[in-house]
Amino acid sequence: MNEKISELTYKLKEQLNIDPRIIALNKSEKSMKESEEVMALSYRKDIALDRYNEMLKYYSDDSEEVVKARQDLALAKKELDSHPLVRDYLYKYQQVRILFEQVNQSLFSLLNNDMCPKEIKR
Repeated sequence: MNEKISELTYKLKEQLNIDPRIIALNKSEKSMKESEEVMALSYRKDIALDRYNEMLKYYSDDSEEVVKARQDLALAKKELDSHPLVRDYLYKYQQVRILFEQVNQSLFSLLNNDMCPKEIKR
């Protein structure tokens, strides 16, 4: 039985690797990672996040310093997420996530929840 499961799993992996949605996602990810603009925006967001976390260590959540750092972080994240390459990647990622949810549902929906009890009563 284990051999059959391994064989079927390998076939599923092969089919997923040639799925156009996964191929498109991989291409989009490569383009995004190679973009100097995206790298700069990502770095700016990371710096804003570090600054925000640092401000939280020293000031209260509603202090002027934390509010300003939070606004800077939100702006940096918005600029990164608005970049066309990032938007394209996120859209394609969503399509692949839906595919994986469908695969998961197909494979595991027939399992009985009582097969693996959470605790054994003695």
